[in-house]
Amino acid sequence: MKKSIEYKKINPARDFLILKYLWYWKLASTNTIYLKFFQESSMKATYNRLNSLERHGYIKVVSLGHFGVWSLSKNGFGMIKDQLPNLADVGFISECPKHDFVCSLVHQVTCPH
Repeated sequence: MKKSIEYKKINPARDFLILKYLWYWKLASTNTIYLKFFQESSMKATYNRLNSLERHGYIKVVSLGHFGVWSLSKNGFGMIKDQLPNLADVGFISECPKHDFVCSLVHQVTCPH
């Protein structure tokens, strides 16, 4: 029997916010996630948490040439979709990864908090 992935290894106080962030911006680097959610911790803790979310199927790595960035997976979207506003188009996948990543970086620089 297939186990339900729902709420497996999720820290609702922080992980739902990370998943919503990835839904909104489509892509984010480990450093971006660190600056947004883990400044009180360490980069290693950030990487470990992201790897755990990836292992449990909530996020995935998208390659942008020489490096990878984090993106929401189908299971991750399933975890947050009930908390999102009514959507005209239901979706979460980046159609233009390089553009979406640049937009998230610009936002990080211009609106760091």
